[in-house]
Amino acid sequence: MKQISIIAAKGGVGKTAISAAFASFAKDLILVDCDTESSDLRVLLNAKTKETTIAETMQRVRIEEDECIRCGLCKAMCHFDAIINPYGIYQIKEEHCQACNLCHKACPVSAIEYVQSEKNIWGLAESRYGDLFYAQLALGEDLNGSLITILRERARELAQDKKTDMILIDGPPAMGFAVASAIALSSLTVVVVEPVPSAIHDLHKSIQLAKRYDVPSVCLINKSDLNIEMTNQLKEYCIVNDITVIGEIPFDIQFMQAQLASKTMPDYAPDSKSTLLLKQSFNQICDLN
Repeated sequence: MKQISIIAAKGGVGKTAISAAFASFAKDLILVDCDTESSDLRVLLNAKTKETTIAETMQRVRIEEDECIRCGLCKAMCHFDAIINPYGIYQIKEEHCQACNLCHKACPVSAIEYVQSEKNIWGLAESRYGDLFYAQLALGEDLNGSLITILRERARELAQDKKTDMILIDGPPAMGFAVASAIALSSLTVVVVEPVPSAIHDLHKSIQLAKRYDVPSVCLINKSDLNIEMTNQLKEYCIVNDITVIGEIPFDIQFMQAQLASKTMPDYAPDSKSTLLLKQSFNQICDLN
C-alpha cells in the first residue's frame, strides 16, 4: 500500500486542486483531507458524509504545580518554547504548545498531564473517487497533529480491510507539527511550490521536514510560467540538492473554472495541456513507488 502525502509550505499554491486531480487518475484509493480547519478537498469532490465521530484528542499538556520538582527538564526538552518559569514556577504557554508529548515523557515525577478535548470530530465521506476521511477542528481548539493522526490511522485500517492500493493525503497548509503528522510513515511526499521569492526557502523547509521523518520527497512546480527566472532557480536548487522535479504545471485559468464547477481539472478539461502534465506527474509518482 502506497501512502502519498501532498504538502505545501504556504496556502494558495494549488495543493488541493492537484490532490483532487491525482485522485481522479488513481483507480483504487482512499483519500485523507488533513486540513482540519477548512476541508476543501471534501468540498471540491462533493463528498457526502457517511458517518461522523467525536474525536478524543490531546490538545495540550498541564504542569501540576504541587507535584513539580522544578528540575527544568521539560523546559530544556521543549522545541516550541512553550514552557516558561516565572518566579521559578513552570507553566505551559498554551498558544505555543504543540502537544508533542516530549515533556510528558521527560518528566521524572510524572507532574505533566494531558489536557483532553472531546470537541473535535472526524468523519468518513464518500466521494466519486473513493472514501474520504476528514476532520473538523472546533472553535478555539489548537491544531497540533493528534487529529490528523486519527485520520491517518483510520484510513490505514480501511485500506487494509479493503486491500486498497493507495492512500492519498492532502496535507494541511504551512509548516508545523500538523504537517509532520501528515507525512510521517508516508511512502512519498510531494512538495508543491510556486515561483515566488520565498519558494526556495519554502521548498527547503518542506524537504528537511520530510528528511527528518525519513520520507523521500519530490517537487512539483505549479504556475511555473508566471516567473520563469524563479522557476529556473527552483530547478537549479533541485538539481544541486538531488531533488526530483516531477512536473511543471503552467498557470491555467481553467483550474479556477473547474473549482467553481466543483470538478477536478481532468474532469473539467480532460484534453488540456495542464491535465496531460498532471497525468505525467502522477505517473512519475507511481513509478517512484
